[in-house]
Amino acid sequence: MQGLTVDEVQEFISRLALVGASGPQLPTMPDPSDNRTDNPADDRARIALLSALESLKAAAAATQARVAVEFDRSQRQEQRDRKSVV
Repeated sequence: MQGLTVDEVQEFISRLALVGASGPQLPTMPDPSDNRTDNPADDRARIALLSALESLKAAAAATQARVAVEFDRSQRQEQRDRKSVV
């Protein structure tokens, strides 16, 4: 299988966790006595981040499925090879 190594994926996840921690803050329940409104730019940033994360989840799920199929094929081939040696 070509693509990213396990170490590269783990590094990416670590960096993503840092981005999430320093990115737009999640909204909290408003104080009813506070008359301020949230900044629409913050909400646009949140929507953009949510969209990007949904795309990332879809890509990760697709990659996971491909790796699982490749692993299954590999294991089945290994079992066939063992039977033919015996």
